[in-house]
Amino acid sequence: MSVKEVLQSLVDDNMVDCDRVGTSDYYWAFPSKALHARTRRLEELDKQHTEEKQRKMSLQQAVDKSKVGREETEERATLLKELQALREKRSHLKAKLEKYRECDPEVIEEMRPSPMSQLKRRCPDGQITSLPSSRGRRGTLVSMMDASIKPSGYLKT
Repeated sequence: MSVKEVLQSLVDDNMVDCDRVGTSDYYWAFPSKALHARTRRLEELDKQHTEEKQRKMSLQQAVDKSKVGREETEERATLLKELQALREKRSHLKAKLEKYRECDPEVIEEMRPSPMSQLKRRCPDGQITSLPSSRGRRGTLVSMMDASIKPSGYLKT
């Protein structure tokens, strides 16, 4: 390893400082720099430690507060069993309802194709024209291929 590589690794580790003056590089390190870096890091860690201790205490208080009223009693045990039974019944009923979902009128209505999709099915090439409505703004979409509608003079092409 050359001197230049060693100096570069020390600069990367912030153990040595480097400045370029003109065409030359100057490297230096003060003995107190490492001490100051360590004390600063120690202070940061102490601060983090106290913050985490306070956080732990507040969480412990919240846990203790939430345990009030949740002591194991016979009444609580029976209520928990009843709750579990109701949850099982609900899941069973949901599964049963899912079996009959195909016959649900709302689901059938959702599955029915919309008039627009029926129109597209009748006119696959996409030649759809618009008839003016009674208000004259937007017309209703019709297919030129539909035999029930006869083209007349007011059709837009």
